[in-house]
Amino acid sequence: MHPVVAEHINISCVEFIQALNECHADNSWKKFFGGCNKQHDMLNNCLAAEFEVNRKKQLQEARIKRAEIEKKWKDIEENR
Repeated sequence: MHPVVAEHINISCVEFIQALNECHADNSWKKFFGGCNKQHDMLNNCLAAEFEVNRKKQLQEARIKRAEIEKKWKDIEENR
């Protein structure tokens, strides 16, 4: 099960979101009996890739902030 998706949040996965929504709209019973599994799997793969890209970006930003904080701590300790 994927999280709630929105086209304005998951920009790189818009085509997969639309494909899944179209499949569900085409025949509402498909979503209950696996008729849309292909589209669902493709969306999940896209969301996983997007999550990994965001995770790496956030990790890099956190490391930069941590280095800045440690530098400030070192300056405070030296100026005591």
